[in-house]
Amino acid sequence: MSELFPTTTPGSPESWKAQGEIYKLISFSPQSIGQIEQLFMKIDYEAVGRIQWDGFCTYLQLEYSEQAKAAARRAEAALLLPATQKRLSYGRPVLRILSMPDDTLITIREDGAIYFWSPQLKLKRKKPIFGKSPSRKSQWVTDIASMPQYNKLILGTGSRELQLYELSNLEPYCQIGGLEAVPLKLDYW
Repeated sequence: MSELFPTTTPGSPESWKAQGEIYKLISFSPQSIGQIEQLFMKIDYEAVGRIQWDGFCTYLQLEYSEQAKAAARRAEAALLLPATQKRLSYGRPVLRILSMPDDTLITIREDGAIYFWSPQLKLKRKKPIFGKSPSRKSQWVTDIASMPQYNKLILGTGSRELQLYELSNLEPYCQIGGLEAVPLKLDYW
């Protein structure tokens, strides 16, 4: 400490003041020390106890590219005002709204009713996925995902099934049953 402040005498009030200023500059709260340790562990993914320049650059590149992607997604959401309100008939809640490459919007309800809408919210068509059959127990949809390059829709059901449908006519294409758990969320990229 005396090398940094040669004009002060060690143990004098001036040196204590100087030391206090240095500690203010380099002291961290316990919370910020924990944050620094977490950051260190993120960058030191190999857990070797040190950070190499390549690892630091890789971390920064991944961090900034993720931030850029998030900013691009925020910029994509354009709202046209005034908003159009469309009242749906009473029924089960809408689970998801999908946007297709041709600007068609697809909504699906828990009971399996699928609605196709134009960008102006004009109903193009609707179709119930699950037919009313007295011999079959009632089914419900848990989630939906689209596969536009294959012209397919994937539905997860409460009966532990994945069902694939042709997007053009909503005819069944394939069904995968007997899953270990109910598929709650679906995604396809």
